[in-house]
Amino acid sequence: MGVIKKILILGVVLCAIGFTAFKFWEYKFYLNSVPKEFGVYNILYRVEKSWGFGPGGNEIGIRVYELPEKTLRNIEQQGIRYFENLPSNTNGGRERRGHFQNWSETPIKVTKSWEDKGTQEVLREFDRKPPSILNFLSGYGFAAEVDPQIENLVNEAIRNSGSYYAYGHMGVIIVIPDKKCVVYAYSG
Repeated sequence: MGVIKKILILGVVLCAIGFTAFKFWEYKFYLNSVPKEFGVYNILYRVEKSWGFGPGGNEIGIRVYELPEKTLRNIEQQGIRYFENLPSNTNGGRERRGHFQNWSETPIKVTKSWEDKGTQEVLREFDRKPPSILNFLSGYGFAAEVDPQIENLVNEAIRNSGSYYAYGHMGVIIVIPDKKCVVYAYSG
């Protein structure tokens, strides 16, 4: 075997190792957006977009994770108490990723983050439109194409009872027990 061929094989092997290491790091990064106590490991759906670079850049995204059976059973048994008693809620703010406080039950309370961005006036309660994940994601005038099934899943969860949500440093997390999933969405 020639020297050039050995160098090429070594180069391919090193590239494969580097690519695999990066993908593993990326996977762990995506999991860090969810409280570690949930025990999620399977990412069912992900779409993310970014515009710009650095502090002036904008990023939006939505990730859907499979909710493990053990976590689902704990939620079914404890309800909102499960979320209020998560150890990650009491870490003093040292870890920002995957840290959510002030858990609530759905339907989500409508704030400016969930309203139609085309509306400039303050809406009276009876004038409000239902909250929408696309409105949340397009908070800074940027949008991403979200699979219509995912959009419907999230909109159904945030508009009706039976799910749980909380805000974190970068976004919102929505736990949908009856669909056995966790949704993390961010816009910033």
